[in-house]
Amino acid sequence: MFYLVRHAETLWNVEGRQTSYTELGLTSNGEEQARRLRPFLNRIAFHEVWCSPLVRVRQTCRLAGYQDRAELWNALVEWNAGEYEGMLEADIQKKQPDWAMMLHGAPGGESMEDVECRIAPILSRMKQTQENILIFSHSYTIRAIAAAWIGQPLSFGVHLPMARAAVSVLDDENQIPAIRLWSHSCEV
Repeated sequence: MFYLVRHAETLWNVEGRQTSYTELGLTSNGEEQARRLRPFLNRIAFHEVWCSPLVRVRQTCRLAGYQDRAELWNALVEWNAGEYEGMLEADIQKKQPDWAMMLHGAPGGESMEDVECRIAPILSRMKQTQENILIFSHSYTIRAIAAAWIGQPLSFGVHLPMARAAVSVLDDENQIPAIRLWSHSCEV
């Protein structure tokens, strides 16, 4: 099984800003969210731990107790928001009312094809193992991985919203890729 964890809260999340490559740490609330992942994740024996190299994800991984085992994967970074980086989502909606990252990408950012190519090695490695893998990453990237895992176009991820510091589980059912759990919050 594959346990995918979205990073915990950052200031830009709270403010409603589009975030991809900008290095942001977690808020104090985000740090607490990340710590609350431990009891849920500690029940599972993980063969490998993969992590985006961006600070907010590495902090989430560390506070959840897995930094020492984490292998950093550049392929797990967030979908590049290009010119929309740091913009308020409300301002983006004013410019382009029907805009959604997973449907349209962003000017100067990654295209859907770029993201498909970037996550292909992750999916390939996932298909080669039957072990439990823990993956710390970002909302759009996790949603893209999940969509591709179940044979859907990446744009399907628009239907898979994720809470911060949430766990999702991908597996297969009779050799058919499946989503076992989606956006499980470890809030107390």
